Amino acid sequence: MSGGIDERSIIQLRDVVDAFGVGTSVAGAPPIDFSLDIVEKEGEPVAKRGKRGGMKQVYRNDRFEDTITLFHQTADGKPLLEKYIEGGRIIRESDHKSARKNVLDQMEKIRKLDLEERFLNGIY
Repeated sequence: MSGGIDERSIIQLRDVVDAFGVGTSVAGAPPIDFSLDIVEKEGEPVAKRGKRGGMKQVYRNDRFEDTITLFHQTADGKPLLEKYIEGGRIIRESDHKSARKNVLDQMEKIRKLDLEERFLNGIY
């Protein structure tokens, strides 16, 4: 068992759990809780059982409907994911001003399409 485990959880669950992962609970600094999956190794798709291997791309159409494909495939809409690091090297610098502008532009489109409730309720 892992994910958000602390001392109280271990005491409560010790009789029914065989093993615990406590990485973030023992950190000296406040942890940032995130997870990731390895999807490629040296350019070859890999994945855990039940998951789809290979680097992904997300395409968003004008109605803010998303389609997920493998990175080198295409779909209707604008591709949203861009590489910033490749082979351990930074290939593109991030720019917070253009990122902020992009978010504000998308918020305006969402309002114009009357999709605010959908996004506020996490339905997308």
